[in-house]
Amino acid sequence: MRDAVVDPGDPYMVSWVLWWDYHQTFSDPLNLFHSNLFYPYRYTLAFGEHSYGIALLCFPLFMLGLRPLTVHAVAMFFAFAATGYGAFRLARTLTGSYGVAWVAGIIFGFGPFRFHYMSHLLYLFAAWIPLLFEALVLFARKPNGRRAIWLGVAFFMTGLSTVSWLIFSLLPFALCTIVLATRYKLWRNIAFWLKYGSALAIGGLALTPFTVPYLFVSRLYGFKRSVDEVKGFSAVPSHWLSVEDRNKLWSGLGRGLSDGGRFKLFPGLLPLLLSLAAIIPQRVRSNTTTVHPHSAEKTKWIRRLDIAILVTLILSGMAIGFDRTDLWHGVFKTITSERALTLLALAIVARLCLAYPGWWRTGENQNLVQTIKSERYSDAFLIGLILFVVGFCYSLGWNFFLYRIQYDLFFPFRSMRVPPRGAMIAYVGLSILAGLGCQRLAHERWSVRRRAVYLVVCTLLLLEFNAAPLHFIRGAVFPDGVTQRLKDTSMRAGIVVLPAGPDFNNEYILRAADHRKPLIVGTASFVPPYAEQIEALTNKGPITNEFLDLIERIPASYVVVHNALIAPDRTDDYNAMLKRATLSGRLTFINRFDGKDDLYAVTSTEPGVQSEAPVPDEISGNPLTLSQSKTH
Repeated sequence: MRDAVVDPGDPYMVSWVLWWDYHQTFSDPLNLFHSNLFYPYRYTLAFGEHSYGIALLCFPLFMLGLRPLTVHAVAMFFAFAATGYGAFRLARTLTGSYGVAWVAGIIFGFGPFRFHYMSHLLYLFAAWIPLLFEALVLFARKPNGRRAIWLGVAFFMTGLSTVSWLIFSLLPFALCTIVLATRYKLWRNIAFWLKYGSALAIGGLALTPFTVPYLFVSRLYGFKRSVDEVKGFSAVPSHWLSVEDRNKLWSGLGRGLSDGGRFKLFPGLLPLLLSLAAIIPQRVRSNTTTVHPHSAEKTKWIRRLDIAILVTLILSGMAIGFDRTDLWHGVFKTITSERALTLLALAIVARLCLAYPGWWRTGENQNLVQTIKSERYSDAFLIGLILFVVGFCYSLGWNFFLYRIQYDLFFPFRSMRVPPRGAMIAYVGLSILAGLGCQRLAHERWSVRRRAVYLVVCTLLLLEFNAAPLHFIRGAVFPDGVTQRLKDTSMRAGIVVLPAGPDFNNEYILRAADHRKPLIVGTASFVPPYAEQIEALTNKGPITNEFLDLIERIPASYVVVHNALIAPDRTDDYNAMLKRATLSGRLTFINRFDGKDDLYAVTSTEPGVQSEAPVPDEISGNPLTLSQSKTH
């Protein structure tokens, strides 16, 4: 695990994030978000996920002297087990069954969708999602101070580890709170709500230093996801039939679907079948089918809500057709489709809470509230169903009104680019439902011992989820010569590394954990203008003096040129720019390292720097002797 990475992209960037969190905590914690990336911008750690909660667990590894890339590899493997354990605990708490817990833990920890996030440790580490809901269940069942503290800690750690998981968890968390408060008759329990509110308020307050920088970044630099960007990263229901290619059994499933290679949401066949076994209604013998009459007041409200449903249904149809157009005097710019559909959904839920339609009602279940309270449905079933439905809707992103209305009304949703990541909430629910389905089979359909049923199911799950052997590459765990030189070099400003672009920047970010100097280029969820301008000015055509003007204006202290990474058809353009810059004195050649990496000083920023070797012959036109071309 010293240098194992899935690819030389995001794992390099996340390795730097983990290192930066550790390094800054013990050197300058008050400036945690002012990282050495994207100089001279501020709050640059908030240009992406800070992942501080994940880094916190890795602090002992850094203290032992492990390299950032090695820490990332250990954390990646740990994330699988930790996430599975989180689902194990949630299912065990909900059902009291270790068999159900093992089924849920295996599904959530090692399903095909999990391997799709191997390059993204911050999303692979999802242990705190089920632990947050477990803390809620424990507190609802016994609302004492100790469990309130655990609820606050779980809430805090969810946001501290991955901001996206906290944002996606808020709505299902609220819905599960409503269900549990109804089932355990907590609505009038003032002590419960005081402890509940205090736990979340303290957890949220503790998160403030880690969330406010994102607000600053949004206001300073205007970072938010455009509607078109979110639309482009939104899945459709058919993508739930597209599988991660690492899965050996189902590899290739969904390749024929449009964008099937981008959105790989298939959770496995066995989890779906087991969940179906849990959802299919059981036959319940009942001697009563009594439909209780409503009071006059209740009947009035039911009629009002029926009218409201009819009106909002018509309004929703019109809003979908005229959405955000100037027709009808522009009224549908305000009454958008997502707002109309949200009103329709709320009206339907309110109607069902008062009374089901006559054909639906029985003596046992007159309305939604009675259904929630019914002993026929367990906590596990209701919570699993809520998580699956909400997570499934999230996965559709802009293609379903639930995500659109939250993007419209809830600011944090505007910072997320890939809505299908919300499917992680659905997978938590699916793992619980699958565990319940296995429990139902073990209790009702099988004559063999229950433990044997769970053992067989767990074995079949592991066979279906098989992704071995996993493909890894050896990452650039150790710094190169120019990086070591930069570490020992004092500078007034930042570093530009060329060639710049998505294919190279992640390794430069990793090396920033070694030299610890300000880096101007880079890659993150949001990329600032200077970095984009450098890429635009150097990736096509002749590199003009506009590039030199830009790096002097930023300002940059040094320019690193990785000659081996420059495309052959771009070599002449780079050499022409470097020759022009050195002859005019705007760049000072320092030395060549490892026989391929050149270091230049920006003369206007570092006027006193002296050259240590002759300019390479491809820049100056003069041949170098062997001794002169050796690395410093």
